[in-house]
Amino acid sequence: MDRLNRNMPECGRQTHQVTPLDLIETGKGLKFQAERPHLVSLGSGRLSTAITLLPLPEGRTTLGHGPMDISIQGPGVAAQHCYIENRSGVITLHPCGNLCAVDAIQIRQPTRLSQGCMLCFGQSAFFRFNHPEEAFRMKSMMPQGGSVSAGDYRLCADTESLVNGNHQPSAAQCPPAPGEKVQSEHSAIVSSIERDLQEIMDSLVMDDPQPSSSDAMKPPGGQSAAHSPLSPMVNGGGRYLLSPPTSPGAMSVGSIILMWKQLNQEGIISGDLSDA
Repeated sequence: MDRLNRNMPECGRQTHQVTPLDLIETGKGLKFQAERPHLVSLGSGRLSTAITLLPLPEGRTTLGHGPMDISIQGPGVAAQHCYIENRSGVITLHPCGNLCAVDAIQIRQPTRLSQGCMLCFGQSAFFRFNHPEEAFRMKSMMPQGGSVSAGDYRLCADTESLVNGNHQPSAAQCPPAPGEKVQSEHSAIVSSIERDLQEIMDSLVMDDPQPSSSDAMKPPGGQSAAHSPLSPMVNGGGRYLLSPPTSPGAMSVGSIILMWKQLNQEGIISGDLSDA
C-alpha cells in the first residue's frame, strides 16, 4: 500500500485531498470508496487500462475534449459535449444537444442521474455514476437480516424516484400477447358451445321422443322463415352465442344436426356428432 501511495501521481494526490477517498485492501483486491458523487471512467477503448474516479462537486461540471473540467476523448465527443449539475446532492445531466445516453437510452433533455446508472458520451466514452449518500439511503430502506430480492430493490428505487423512465415491467405485469389472448377466448367460446349442445342433446334424449324425418326438417314452432340460433355468427355478427331453447322439447334433433354441421363448417368445433 505504501508503494502504491508513493507511485501515485501528484495530480492524483490533489484529487484525493479534494474528494475523500478510502483505499481498502480486500484480499488480493483493492477497494476504492468515496463519500461524494463521482464518475468512474470505464475507459474509451480496449487499450485503456486506467481506472479514474472523477468527482462531481457542487455546481456545474463540464465535459468534452476541449479545455473542460473533465476531459473525455472518443468518436462523437464534442469540444463542449455536456455538463453535469450538482444541486444539493441532486445530480442532473444536461446533454446540450450532443450524443449522451443513460443506461443505453439516448437522452435529449436534462435527466436526473441515479445511483449505479451507466453513462455514455459520444460513441465509446463510458462512465458509471456513483452517489454514496443515495446508495446508503437505498440500503437503509431494504429489509435487514435477509437477502434482498429484485422486487425489494425495485420498490426502493421507485419510492425514491431513482429510475429515469428506464423501468421495465416485470413478467407478472406484462400483458399477454395478442395471439395468446385470441386463442384463449376462442377456446372458451368453443367449450361453451359444445357444453350447450351437449345439454340440449341430453334433454332431448331424456324428455323428447324421436320425431319423424319429415318433422325433423321443419323449423320449431311451425314458422316458415325462422331464425337460426347461429344467425349472429353466420351473418358476421362477431358473437359466438348460442341461445338455449325455452323448453327441453322445443328443438328437434334435425335442428341440432344442422347447427352441428354449421359449427363444423365455421371451424368452431370438430368431430362427429356421434361423439357427443
